[in-house]
Amino acid sequence: MIAVASLAQSDYYHSTEAFSSPMRTTRKRQESSSSLFGGILGGENNTSNNNNNSDVRIELFDPSDTNTLSKLQDCRRTAFDATKQNFLNSETDFINAKSAVEGKNLCAIAIGSKGEIIGSADLTPKLKGVNTITNVFVRPDRRGEGIGKLLMEEGIESVLANALPKENKLLESNEAVLSLDVYTQNTPAITMYQKMGYEPSSPIHSGTLAVANALNSNLVVSLSKKVSIDP
Repeated sequence: MIAVASLAQSDYYHSTEAFSSPMRTTRKRQESSSSLFGGILGGENNTSNNNNNSDVRIELFDPSDTNTLSKLQDCRRTAFDATKQNFLNSETDFINAKSAVEGKNLCAIAIGSKGEIIGSADLTPKLKGVNTITNVFVRPDRRGEGIGKLLMEEGIESVLANALPKENKLLESNEAVLSLDVYTQNTPAITMYQKMGYEPSSPIHSGTLAVANALNSNLVVSLSKKVSIDP
């Protein structure tokens, strides 16, 4: 299954690893952030003057901490309309942080000044040092403050990368590879990721991006980045 980490214009990511089928059919709704399946990375609003994230701290989520788990679930529930009753299994798994609870994903949480969780991000450990970014999400009332980028840079690239097991790091160096998939028509997203140092993961993905741009088609391309980790 392809995992698509995506940041909407108001700090909202999601992935087909957590949300499978609807993502394939909602590409035309890329500018919406009101629906969980509403966008495939529209790019953070870097022109906003409301980047008030100085009160936010990033921590590694401990699945055994039931109080923190409850706060995380409350945060992720805001991805959906409050009146929504019927959920897909993938949606329920996302709300319950199933992959993190079961130890399949590492999870970073963004905590506000009152101790509330306002966002989270997952990293799925993979062998040979290539690890997949998934499920980056920011609560609707805190979007547009740069918290999505904070989760990427401090949460994934620092906290989670350093928490990776030894076998998921590059053996020859103190580095890890972080990978994500994004739709090629999400130009703001790709631009933002490239500014953060993410590049096509291989010549094949470079070619895919070039072809998609030339033909104005919407394909999935993998971007990756090496990050330094503590010895």
